[in-house]
Amino acid sequence: MHTPQFPRLNTGGTGANGEPCPSVTGYGYYLGITRNCEDRARVSHGGALPGFGSNYIFYPEYGVGVMAFGNLTYTGTLCP
Repeated sequence: MHTPQFPRLNTGGTGANGEPCPSVTGYGYYLGITRNCEDRARVSHGGALPGFGSNYIFYPEYGVGVMAFGNLTYTGTLCP
């Protein structure tokens, strides 16, 4: 699930220090995957139904995940 099936290269990204840092993004079995130039992954999925919105982000190398839920129609959760 964490392997992008149709990866794309994004050459315009920057790292935490502001230096250019290309990344590879793709979609793997309902999860969006981004892997940056430091080979760190971000796995995410978001969705909404009338009255609800949600977003899930997981950083496997750190063992940390964030889930955000909203109770407005198609609300954004503002997860970076």
